[in-house]
Amino acid sequence: MMWYTQEQLEQWFALQEKREASEVSLNFNGEDLFKNIRLDGDFTLTSGKKSNYFYDFERMTPNYMTFVSGLLHEKLKDKCDFEFTIGPAYGGIIPAHTVADFANKKFVSYHPKSNEFRGQLTQVSGRYIIVDDVISTYGTVRKTIEAATDKFPNSRCVGVACFVFRGAEIDEGLQTYSLQRGEVEV
Repeated sequence: MMWYTQEQLEQWFALQEKREASEVSLNFNGEDLFKNIRLDGDFTLTSGKKSNYFYDFERMTPNYMTFVSGLLHEKLKDKCDFEFTIGPAYGGIIPAHTVADFANKKFVSYHPKSNEFRGQLTQVSGRYIIVDDVISTYGTVRKTIEAATDKFPNSRCVGVACFVFRGAEIDEGLQTYSLQRGEVEV
């Protein structure tokens, strides 16, 4: 695990602010943040789409997961005001929990297959952000918002955040924050 200075983090965020929409990958100190967990091959993603690569976030060390979740929190903290995070199972649970911890906010997880929420359910209301590891088609995001609207009627989604955004285009109705842009899946 490599630790970064405040100056390096500020440099990374400054570079990120300047990136162009066509840029394939945002690098930190010249390196892809997730190169060590990217697997090449033939994969069917959660969205049902085919891809020649896959990010296996379970291969990240706990310290590195905390580090990149901290980067995501830094990106959000002055741009997105929220009271709680929702982490869709399974890839979004740890990042959403860690971002909530950094922000001193509440956290709940959402399990799309069983349409179930778990966590601090009686303590959440207001603005929330969905945090996931990867967003490709917004399918899980939309399902999470629909379920959250039923479960928490006095709450509203104010954004989505992820480590890697690999969609063809950003959903105009949702403020989307990501640390890195991946190649668009086919």
